[in-house]
Amino acid sequence: MSQTRQLAAIMFTDIVGYTAMMQQDEENSLRSLNRFKEVLEKISTEHQGKIVQYYGDGCLLAFDSSSNSVECAMALQKTFGETPQVPVRIGLHLGDVIFRDENIFGDGVNVASRIETLGVPGAILLSKPIRDQIKNNSEFQLASLGSFRFKNVEEPMEVFAISNPGFTVPKRESLEGKLKKKNQQKRNIIALLSVLIVVIAGFFIYKQYSTNSEPVDTSNMSIAVLPFENLSNESEQDYFSDGLTEDIIDRLSKINNLKVISRTSVINYKQSKLNASAIADELGVKFILEGSVRKMNKNVRVVIQLIDAEKDKHLWSTTFDKAYNDIFQIQSDIAGSVAQYLRISLTENEKGKLVNIPTKSIEAYDLFLKARKLTSTRRLEENEIAVTLFHEALQLDPEYADAFASLALIYWDKGNRWRLGPTWIDSAIYYANKSIEIDPDNPMGNYALGFTSNDRRGLEKGLPYFLKSSRLGYAAANSPIGMYYLMKKDSRPDSAYFYFRKGLQMDPSDQVLYMRLGNTWDELGWYDSAKYYFDKSYYLNPDQIDVKFALVSCFIKFKKYNEGINYIRKNFLAVEKNEQIIERSINDLAKIYAFTGQFDSTISLLQKTNSGKESLLMAFALKESGKNAEAKKIIDLNRKKMKDSRDPLAPVKLAILDGNYDEAASSFLKINELRFARALFDDPLFLKIKDRPEIKPYLDKIDTRNKLMIDAITKNKIVID
Repeated sequence: MSQTRQLAAIMFTDIVGYTAMMQQDEENSLRSLNRFKEVLEKISTEHQGKIVQYYGDGCLLAFDSSSNSVECAMALQKTFGETPQVPVRIGLHLGDVIFRDENIFGDGVNVASRIETLGVPGAILLSKPIRDQIKNNSEFQLASLGSFRFKNVEEPMEVFAISNPGFTVPKRESLEGKLKKKNQQKRNIIALLSVLIVVIAGFFIYKQYSTNSEPVDTSNMSIAVLPFENLSNESEQDYFSDGLTEDIIDRLSKINNLKVISRTSVINYKQSKLNASAIADELGVKFILEGSVRKMNKNVRVVIQLIDAEKDKHLWSTTFDKAYNDIFQIQSDIAGSVAQYLRISLTENEKGKLVNIPTKSIEAYDLFLKARKLTSTRRLEENEIAVTLFHEALQLDPEYADAFASLALIYWDKGNRWRLGPTWIDSAIYYANKSIEIDPDNPMGNYALGFTSNDRRGLEKGLPYFLKSSRLGYAAANSPIGMYYLMKKDSRPDSAYFYFRKGLQMDPSDQVLYMRLGNTWDELGWYDSAKYYFDKSYYLNPDQIDVKFALVSCFIKFKKYNEGINYIRKNFLAVEKNEQIIERSINDLAKIYAFTGQFDSTISLLQKTNSGKESLLMAFALKESGKNAEAKKIIDLNRKKMKDSRDPLAPVKLAILDGNYDEAASSFLKINELRFARALFDDPLFLKIKDRPEIKPYLDKIDTRNKLMIDAITKNKIVID
């Protein structure tokens, strides 16, 4: 029995009032049902949808992307609104589901069906997770209908309606569906109030006649610090409440015997309606620390409470009223109090780390918090503003190690990720080293130095810094450690998998680590698992560009060319404004057309980009189109550029373009590094040698390796070497 779990957009749709229609006019009702199915099958196929099952006059469908599901729903309602009209309602939700044989299961299915019951003819209703995925697409107009309590769904859910011209937006007061009955809700509230009265009375009796001597269960030393609520008058102070949360997490992470969930996971629960127990269950922790902060001129008030989430029990709370200049003392006191209450014995080294002051200037710290909040998207525009703020912080405190490390990471992105020139790499190296000179145990500084060391001295040289950063509690460091194993000469996806999973234990909602797991399964040749993790990563942060390109690469490797073309058009060309991102996506689109033999389209697209005009892919497309003279000019130009190239694949590509396939295959095999195997699948030039007899043993070796490593992963028998 085959079974796969994936993140999917679920659509429920049915014909409104079909039973009554059958009673009145059976013949016309059957015509409507046939039209309903014909339209569904045609339009869902056009939008990469899968019809899972028909339910009489209803249908359940699944989509790989939220945008595809919404576009399909809009196309369906437009068609059903044409003569002969079919009164259809549609509900959409995004969630984890299980595909088992030809069936689909999971809470995502249940929620989608509940939302659909609210609908009226011509309407498209959708959940907040779908809305979050499409909110940046100007093609979709949305109207909130408010929150609803559905049967068998624990928490209230906000429902939205497509409000583009021509689509029905129902009035909330007219909606009927599978909702919890109000009298039941009232009974629940009355029962809850009764319990609260008893609990409160018991609490005061307990406080009056006994002391709190009950021991704390310390068998599971794990904690999540939820985003502190900003009680300041200005919403602009969010950067401070978020920054305080992150810094308390950082201090708690310095306690070796305490598992602390990182910021990127807990930030997802900002303004969440889930209770502490539900959040702890999702994050896999026993304790929850939550609180609020109010910044008033030169003073700050922080209120915190510690909760045993397994028992849903309040353990301890306190309030700090201090001058803003004492913010580091507040952070230290909170971390020390948590350790004391949980009866964790601190070493002298740990005590020293808890009271460490990152900067002597409170003004520099404030600038740092503002800048750090801007860097979370890793987009150039926000990073440019952050750079200015970090430099201003360093003017106030030239020994601010965290600011130096942050600048190193931004400059690394500029030089390496955005390809803006080697001078940015030089700057990244300088600032990373400066950070470590000031504080050798700075987690972010070691993380940055790991990257900058890689650029100059090879991937392996950065590993000690990443490992140290990981030991210091920096969850993100596990991603490059895993990538080291994935990209090393004798590629080890199983070891990479180990570190990516380790990172997720520290940071269960880190979208980068989910993306890296997608990379791992991609390397191992499992498309379904790769796409599942890429989708999960995208779901956690739809604004992250890297995972979008990872998905495109996955489509190319596994020959899902139509999916790749549609994905680039909808998720890049239709919505992106950043020139570098647009250029890169156009180059990928040109690559797909080259794989499918549409070389005129490849040439046309590459002529639009600076990097594509004189690329080897352009030379390949020109040559395959019979334009040998034009191709030769580009080949000769690249031959001069590659004379001193350190890319081991450069001579292989030139040999292919010269038509020397024997030499190309021989040169490729001499490299003898499994990490370069991907070129055989995602570079159109390598089509010329991939199927040659001498390449087959190499591919067989990879296949054998993949089977062994998949077995090690599934049986949890990974050996790290």
